[in-house]
Amino acid sequence: MLQLRHFELIARAIKAKRPALGAPELNQWQVNVIIMTDTLATTNPQFKRDKFYEACGMAGKYSLNADTRAAALMLAAARSA
Repeated sequence: MLQLRHFELIARAIKAKRPALGAPELNQWQVNVIIMTDTLATTNPQFKRDKFYEACGMAGKYSLNADTRAAALMLAAARSA
C-alpha cells in the first residue's frame, strides 16, 4: 500500500513539471493530475484528494476550472469503458 511519503514524492515530481499560468499545456497537466489523483486514491483508503492537489501545486491560481474537471471526468470514463 502506498503511504504518505510516497504521495509526497509523487506530488513533488508533478509540481516540478507544472507549466506556467496561461501556457497551452496547463489544461493537459491539470487533467493528468486529476487522473493520477483518481488512480492513487484507489491505493489507500486514507488518501486525501484535496491535500494531494495542493501538494501538486493545483491550488490558488492553478485551481481547476469547470472545463478542465469535465474533460478529466470524460477521459476517466473513457478509460474505464
